[in-house]
Amino acid sequence: MNLRFLRASSRRGKVLLAGLVVGAVAAGVAGARLGAQPTAGPHGDGTAITPIGWRITPAGRQIQLVSGSVYADRPYAVTQSPDGKKLLISSNGQSTQSLMLVDEASGAIEQAIPYGSPEALFIGVVYSTDGKKVYASVGGNNKIRVFDVAADGRLTETAPIVLPPGIVRPFGDRGPFPAGLAISADGKSLYVANNIDNTMSIVDTATGTVRCSTPVGANPYTVVLSLDGKTAYVSNWGESSVSAVDAATGSTKGTIAVGTHPSAMAVNPATGDLYVANTDGDSVSVIDTASNAVVRAIDLRPYPSAPVGTNPDALASTPNGKTLFVANSGNNDVDVIDLAKANGLNGRDPILGSIPTGWYPTGLVVSQDSSHLFVVNGKGLGAGPNPQGRPRITGRRPTSTPAR
Repeated sequence: MNLRFLRASSRRGKVLLAGLVVGAVAAGVAGARLGAQPTAGPHGDGTAITPIGWRITPAGRQIQLVSGSVYADRPYAVTQSPDGKKLLISSNGQSTQSLMLVDEASGAIEQAIPYGSPEALFIGVVYSTDGKKVYASVGGNNKIRVFDVAADGRLTETAPIVLPPGIVRPFGDRGPFPAGLAISADGKSLYVANNIDNTMSIVDTATGTVRCSTPVGANPYTVVLSLDGKTAYVSNWGESSVSAVDAATGSTKGTIAVGTHPSAMAVNPATGDLYVANTDGDSVSVIDTASNAVVRAIDLRPYPSAPVGTNPDALASTPNGKTLFVANSGNNDVDVIDLAKANGLNGRDPILGSIPTGWYPTGLVVSQDSSHLFVVNGKGLGAGPNPQGRPRITGRRPTSTPAR
């Protein structure tokens, strides 16, 4: 799929992005129906039509995630190197899966590491704080891939962290099936959301052994740490809750009710608030991490009483904690939200605008100087018809969007 580079700044209550003022509704944003019967797929001008007839008109500069014979099949996770120079994208589709290293400044793909079946990747990818290691979840392989990071950012895979066998589901799937990851500030502890086992594991990175595994809610998706590093929060994909776990001991600190199908999470770097994307609730729950209570919810529906379909699935905050970006996979856009607590808005979190993206945005990163927003699009510009009746690789499927 693809990556988009977007440049944004706040000015007089509007969002200035790549030279375009984007208000509450952007002209040409994906989601405007066409009257005619267009041909699905890329149109050669940076736009596309989805198979159900929605126009895709992404803002910013688009980079196709293709390197030689490797293309990013369903990029679902992205992380930034600690020095802010590289993006690492994990693709988790049905064909060859991959890790791709992208230079933030140029958008060049500097390395692509493919994994053919039965080897895999799944959602979780994180750098150590010193930038010398990378950890990546592999789902059904039930291990964590470990990489050394060279001075130029390139990765070399080393011995993996093999997780203990977990439970077996009725269809034969065996846990723990590691998904989202987080790492402690000192790099000594890796936190793993085990999607099948319904646990969160704490792994000693020095020895590669699991210190403990804590029961959490159904089908944990990912994990983040509080600002002080004392609490690990786990979003429970299979139920409407977030689990709080003591990051040192693994003991349970409670369960917090949120919206339906919680997935991505982000911690405000200034206030410590925790934001939870409720993918099937079209909202973001805001949790006060001092009290572990939901203090408000941000409604992402495009209009009152709209049916579920916005489907937020990725979050990113600016370094100053004043703006939250929310990727709406169902609307093919990113909402820009003025955060209440950071801006003294008395509990209101107004949506300043919606940025059109590629098809099905799945990952967000804000540059360290807040000048660019990087958007990974799970389906990019899609694929066109095949008039010859046989498979054809066009090289236009995966993309990412750096905003520039």
